[in-house]
Amino acid sequence: MKRLNTLASAIILALSVGGYAGGAIADQTNSKFADPDRLYETMMADDEAQFAEDLTALDPSYTPENIDGVVTGLEAERDAAQALLDEAAATAAAAAAAAAEAAASQSVATAAGDAVATAADAQAVADAAQAAADAVAATPEVTQGEIDAAQAAADAALAAVGTATELQDVADAAQGVADTDAGEAVTAQGVADTAALAAEGQEAVRDAAIAELADIAEVTGPFYEKQEAVAAAMDALTPEEIFALNRSLNNALNNGLLEWMQEHDLDILTLAAGMTKQQINALTKAFEEEAKFTKLSEKFAEGSKQADHMLAKADSHRDRFLDKAGVEIDTSEVVTEAAKSAAKEAAKGAAKGAAKSAAKSAAKNASQQAVKSAAKNAAKQAAKQAAKEAAKEEAKNAGKGRGKG
Repeated sequence: MKRLNTLASAIILALSVGGYAGGAIADQTNSKFADPDRLYETMMADDEAQFAEDLTALDPSYTPENIDGVVTGLEAERDAAQALLDEAAATAAAAAAAAAEAAASQSVATAAGDAVATAADAQAVADAAQAAADAVAATPEVTQGEIDAAQAAADAALAAVGTATELQDVADAAQGVADTDAGEAVTAQGVADTAALAAEGQEAVRDAAIAELADIAEVTGPFYEKQEAVAAAMDALTPEEIFALNRSLNNALNNGLLEWMQEHDLDILTLAAGMTKQQINALTKAFEEEAKFTKLSEKFAEGSKQADHMLAKADSHRDRFLDKAGVEIDTSEVVTEAAKSAAKEAAKGAAKGAAKSAAKSAAKNASQQAVKSAAKNAAKQAAKQAAKEAAKEEAKNAGKGRGKG
């Protein structure tokens, strides 16, 4: 009897411990699904992988972790090169202005020198006039009036000599200015030459940096836009909706189907706002089924009956679960199987990276427009609050922009 009681106690203890452990595991799982970061990472995982791949294709040293630093460095390189080019242009202009000013000053000095040279002849004229006046005064037959007139002429000629002296002072000053300006022009040209030497080859450096920044922007721009769009769509979700999405996407995550659902990331987030957990489960299941059969179609030759059968199942399973989620589908907007097959064939003929993306697009093109339309309808029907309605409307508008692009 004592042994039976001991055994019973052991069983009870084991059940208690097991129940405690099970509760701890459940709490851990619930905490995982309640984490908004998990949902964000799930939605961005394939984008982040593609982002890293695209950066490496640009340059093997580029990574998502260092790309901001790379951009900062390239911008600094571009700006430094432009600064050197600007300095060279500015100093060249200053040297040209200094040379023009020196030339103008020299012209003034030359003109003043010419005036002095002309006035210098006045001394010979004055000497001759005075000699003539003296000769007149020494002549007995001349009158006093004639002597006075001759002396007046000599005095006038002598006065002109004084004017020549003043002009020489002006000419000397003008030449001094011209010499100073000429020295400054030489200095300015030296500065310009130094700046031009420093700027040599910088135009190519600047242009290369600009081109590389443009190439990087082509990769980072769409990725950053997707980040912002996902974050904005998640802002419209309640904690319960985030929990339901994390839990319902877990199967697709474990089965490697998320990359095939990538194009519907924003559709899922937008449509989920205002849905019940059952609707959210059906919503994600719709795109999971579409991804599963689209992926299976890749095992067969394009255009084959097997491939078309898989694609048809992708459409039918998607639509069935969307209907369960309360999402209306406009079948008039569905693309034909022939169009999907042609897109799929074009994807396989492309480069490896492009082919992967194109293949997924080809498989999903048949439903994309219909889903976009459904997203708009469901977003309106599922609105429970005015604030949430505004957030969904913004997300729908962003989706329309992507569809047109």
